Amino acid sequence: MFEVSRQTRERLALAGMPGLVHFGLAPLRLFPMRTCKKLRLQLLGTGILNLESLSLVGPEDVVPFVEEARMSSRHASSHDPERLLTGSPIHTASELCPWWEVTFSKPVQIDEITVGNRLGVWCGRAYGLIVELMDKDGIAWTYDNLSATRFNDQIARFKQHIEAFVSHCYRLPVASRNGSSRALLEFIGTATTLTTRVEQALQGASFSERDLTDARIATLAGLDAIHQPLATKDLVSTLKQSYLLFDWLLPRPKAANIDMNLPVELSAMSWMFASILTEHHTVKLAHIKDHDRLLADTACTRFVEETVNTAYKATGLTRTAMPIMFRAHGMSGSALLSDPQSFVRSMKEIEEILDGIGYQAAICYGTFLGAVREKGFIPHDDDVDMAFPLKSHGDEGVEEELQAIVATLQKQGVDAGITTGYQFLKIRAPKNKRLVDAFPIIRRGPERVGMYMQELKIRDVPAHVVLPFGSIELYGESFAAPASVDGFLSERYGPTWQTPLRIIGSKTLEV
Repeated sequence: MFEVSRQTRERLALAGMPGLVHFGLAPLRLFPMRTCKKLRLQLLGTGILNLESLSLVGPEDVVPFVEEARMSSRHASSHDPERLLTGSPIHTASELCPWWEVTFSKPVQIDEITVGNRLGVWCGRAYGLIVELMDKDGIAWTYDNLSATRFNDQIARFKQHIEAFVSHCYRLPVASRNGSSRALLEFIGTATTLTTRVEQALQGASFSERDLTDARIATLAGLDAIHQPLATKDLVSTLKQSYLLFDWLLPRPKAANIDMNLPVELSAMSWMFASILTEHHTVKLAHIKDHDRLLADTACTRFVEETVNTAYKATGLTRTAMPIMFRAHGMSGSALLSDPQSFVRSMKEIEEILDGIGYQAAICYGTFLGAVREKGFIPHDDDVDMAFPLKSHGDEGVEEELQAIVATLQKQGVDAGITTGYQFLKIRAPKNKRLVDAFPIIRRGPERVGMYMQELKIRDVPAHVVLPFGSIELYGESFAAPASVDGFLSERYGPTWQTPLRIIGSKTLEV
């Protein structure tokens, strides 16, 4: 049988089924069941090898037998190559055939490989990943994410999902089925056209990206039409069945040169997000970034929010507070706006608890911005922030002091801890049960303090814009607050802090 090139297969996937061999939120899991002396990850052609983690499982832990880990080049943001095996990202320069490899001091048995991809806008870099295991005689086992075998297996899975979805739709009650029967027939036709064109192209038939994209868009439009008349439990069950189809048909960051049909694709994205929200409280930020290319501007963002809210209301579920919005950490309902007083009372609790052990806490960051600009919580915010000056001076004693605070609070029965990878606390109010982020203010001399600012990194801030604390009212309660309204908010959010902005995926857009 004629086998088309890897580049052709990549073009086919990006135009017709962008999620076909994509791995992002779900890692790539492989089962070589082989003994090897060396393992290599690489890309063909010009690219960037940028991965989150690598896990190797066998009869014994292989990490102690690592003799050397190397990579073709190292971007400034990359960790050392050996740290990929302990969950730290690696990042090469943009170059021809970038690679990472590990050599073991003795042959090791590897039964399972799990490759964690970078999430969001960077996930497409690993689209053409190749994994090789080598023994003393050379390459003993190879996996190619763009191989013909991988494509054929995934297309077979896609067709199985279509069959399962169609079967589900035929089992819906007559009233629901009648409302979408014509749309279902049209979907069957367009989905068949799409899979047939992809399969024929894989066998060497000529194709155009435009024709494949049109077939993909028509299939998405058919899915959209099927969902429109459904409601309550029929809609919930159908969303569960259609999630993978939406996920495989929506464009990814790698598909930057593929034509789009925004209205259809935004509607499809909305159904997919609604599907996630029927089972979870939040659409993860990484999932949003995975489809970041569709959220081109404020209008696109509002369209998706409105459509998701309409779809979620139609399910009849109530576990997610309305309105559902894009927020800093994902897409979710508004717990802050649905019950603001519980958060206010929680902050008052934390204020009193910290005061009891000798620390004065003030509202800060987004909570302070909301109190000043909105006279309440920011509608798209999803947490509450406080800050407190440490007693120690300089950066060396920060971790030790935070650990001592946590230990003291835990002895009092308060749920508190240091956020993994950072130096700030999460404290749960004992009575009102809401979590509060409590950030340290680090004394760095009479004129400077260190605080978490842009990109959640600590930097110097003029002490006089923070201390001594002033006061501000929020939902009828008085709180301590940074000394200078404009001074602090300009430091944190820039001189345009009075203009409402939102971070959505990897973009910052006006509200």
